[in-house]
Amino acid sequence: MIASHRVEGGRHRQEFRDAIRLALIPVGIALLLAALLAPRHAIPSAIPLPVADLGRVAHTIRLDRDRAVRVGRNPLPGPTRALGSAIRDFHAAEARGADPSSIADARRRLDIAVMEVLSGPDSGRDQLLDLRASQLDSFMAEIRRFQTTGASSTELSDLAGNFIQTMTADGWFRDRVLLADDDVLRVMFKEMWTALIGLQRREDLAVTLDEQRVLYAFYLQYPHPSRAMREAIGTARNGLSSRADRSSDRVAIEAWRIDRINRLAAIDSTYPTEYARGISQYRSGAFAASAAAFRAWLQLHPDGPWTMRARNYLLAAERAQLPD
Repeated sequence: MIASHRVEGGRHRQEFRDAIRLALIPVGIALLLAALLAPRHAIPSAIPLPVADLGRVAHTIRLDRDRAVRVGRNPLPGPTRALGSAIRDFHAAEARGADPSSIADARRRLDIAVMEVLSGPDSGRDQLLDLRASQLDSFMAEIRRFQTTGASSTELSDLAGNFIQTMTADGWFRDRVLLADDDVLRVMFKEMWTALIGLQRREDLAVTLDEQRVLYAFYLQYPHPSRAMREAIGTARNGLSSRADRSSDRVAIEAWRIDRINRLAAIDSTYPTEYARGISQYRSGAFAASAAAFRAWLQLHPDGPWTMRARNYLLAAERAQLPD
């Protein structure tokens, strides 16, 4: 009997200990979740990139190629061909470094050619889209040749002027490699072409939102100082320490990136603008502005995919403002 009572008591004690362990499991899980969900100091990292629907981008590419094929089979109307020639003449003058008078003359001929096309049916919409698609197709062929040979052709200069020199100055052509892929280059050319003829405000010539997302994803991945900032930094560089020099570059780069973030926000309501601003401003050392951006994001998005990171980054921005 005594042995039986001992066994029975031992079993009860074991069951009691097991019950306590089981009861502590949810408590432990709750404590773990609380620790994980609590804001913690984290340095802001990658800028979020806009996400394009690549199926729609591919559809737009097919439409442009179809237009280019049609132009190859059926010559464009005379005024449209004249505009194409005027564009090439302007780029050629720009690429060879012609004197200002020659460039101004090429610009006048281009403007007159644009007006001739605009006086046609549908304000020249189809003719302009056909010409742009045809020159885009030729541009992409020359870009592929350039990437293979490393030599810029006269044809590439006629189609895009100082495009390669600009890409080099912006840091997008490194070690004989263009950082932009074909999808990005296509959008770059279309925007450059439409801006050259002064019709960038026409909605029927605008690139699609998904094309814009492709382009801005590239911009945000590979920011660079603006030309004016590069010149200002270059002028002041001799008087700067190496640390101050790097800081100036970083501030200039992030200023350019924030400008692109703001432009993207104007066309893409799905982009996490304040969150991205907060990261870029933190990188530039503007900690108060960074904290304000993260607070603005959290106020509008108390829950969501970026919320936890925004809380952690806000804490980092607030701590960065404290005196050492």
